[in-house]
Amino acid sequence: MYNPGEFPLSDKTVGQTLGEAVATWPEQTCIVSIHQNIRLTFSDLLRRVDAFAAGLKKLGMKKGDRLGIWGPNDLEWFITSLSASRVGLIVVAIKSGLSTK
Repeated sequence: MYNPGEFPLSDKTVGQTLGEAVATWPEQTCIVSIHQNIRLTFSDLLRRVDAFAAGLKKLGMKKGDRLGIWGPNDLEWFITSLSASRVGLIVVAIKSGLSTK
């Protein structure tokens, strides 16, 4: 694989990387949504992501399934995407601003 950066590429999943970040920086701010006035630490984010991932699994979704996400670019979209990654789903991003014209 081509890697123009200074850090080596990783074969870890996004879900694994999130777990490692929580272990390293549990109470550090991870994400800030200014327009929603929300700040989450890595631990907060992982709790929300894993709760949503559990719901996806309860609905019968499993590794390799596709999940379409349609909505604005906000915290919920991000959490949904990470949750899908934790389950092993393939995210199909549907841009909410698209029209038929």
